Amino acid sequence: MLEQLVHWLAYGSLAIGALSAYLHLNKMWSRKHIPEVTASISLSGTVLEAIPNLIFGMYFLTRGDPVGVIDSLIWLVSAIGFIMIGAGFWVKGQRKEGLWRLAWRSISSERKEVTNLAHSFLHPESREELINLLRKMAEVDGEVSKEEAALVNRVASQMNISINIEPHKVAAQRPARLLGMRTALQQYLQTTPPRRDAEQLEQLLNQLTTADGDDHDDEQSSMAEVKGLIHDYLHDDSEQAPFRVLLAPQSEDQIERVNDLLGNTNLHTNAGGQGFTVGDFHTREYANIICREYRQLGFFCVVTDEDLTPAV
Repeated sequence: MLEQLVHWLAYGSLAIGALSAYLHLNKMWSRKHIPEVTASISLSGTVLEAIPNLIFGMYFLTRGDPVGVIDSLIWLVSAIGFIMIGAGFWVKGQRKEGLWRLAWRSISSERKEVTNLAHSFLHPESREELINLLRKMAEVDGEVSKEEAALVNRVASQMNISINIEPHKVAAQRPARLLGMRTALQQYLQTTPPRRDAEQLEQLLNQLTTADGDDHDDEQSSMAEVKGLIHDYLHDDSEQAPFRVLLAPQSEDQIERVNDLLGNTNLHTNAGGQGFTVGDFHTREYANIICREYRQLGFFCVVTDEDLTPAV
């Protein structure tokens, strides 16, 4: 009895699915000749939605499941309708160009709009800080790829900022790159962007680090630090980051070198000695990377979570 009930419910769901697909297409059908309406349909998204339906349809066909096959066909037919509308097939004067050419032109135009979402959630007060942050994140692994440069340039263009970054090797040493990215993020957050912007910023930075398909260790570490800073901003957490990188100069010469590297700073006491603070960090991994780099420059460097007091 239960099996028969489920059987009829499954076929009933096909009717609901068909009605849903019809209502979606019907809304567009009377407007299929309007260019603005066709431009609002993402052909790339529609094609990506259709691929799983095609695969599932083939899967259900091999298993002899008519309900699954019919359901997949319903949404595949719906996808074809949206593709034809989105391509502008019924727009006056365009049909003669052919469906495939129209579809390809529509998909190509979407590439220019890939940064529209980023542009929509960035308030004008933080434009320059955001572009600087994107540039610093692109540089964090020591090389700006053509994909990263293109993304930064597109966002800058959308925000009416004149900049043209070319793919290049980064001359700055690793500590400077890592600290530069973190400083740029802090400067952006100091503009007090809306909560929504800060929440979506992580997605934009992640898109940038994966643009070239190379998952570099420094990019992974930087994204972990990014998450910590954004978390503190969203939760209004003013507490100091838990891990501090300290340099302990062993001579007057090293003190001068530290001042050259970090700028004028004050000595403080810690663990019975004196040192300079390189920075406070949310992840021990990020702090350790910074510390190792300074050790390679010949400095005595440690990571600590102890409280510090100024030197007298």
